Amino acid sequence: MVRAFDQLQMNGYKLDMVVINSMLSLFVQNKKLEKAHEMLDLIRNNGLQPDLVTYNSLIDLYARVGDCWKAEEMLKEIQNSGLNPDVVSYNTVIKGF
Repeated sequence: MVRAFDQLQMNGYKLDMVVINSMLSLFVQNKKLEKAHEMLDLIRNNGLQPDLVTYNSLIDLYARVGDCWKAEEMLKEIQNSGLNPDVVSYNTVIKGF
């Protein structure tokens, strides 16, 4: 999947949130914190905005790696971005504690 993603980029495919969130999900499942942060940078560097799926994935990642406070901090970031946390957001933070 990572190779396919790299090929898309090399071939000039305009990345969208569906593709990026799919890659982010892969990194979350494998607890790849640095790679997940690269996806967040990629979002911002391409003029995109993280969506609720992005934020919920990051919350899940922080919960998985035991950084519950960072997971909780993401709730504030969701609100600051103009989005509203959903039941998945809150349940994932709770799961982390």
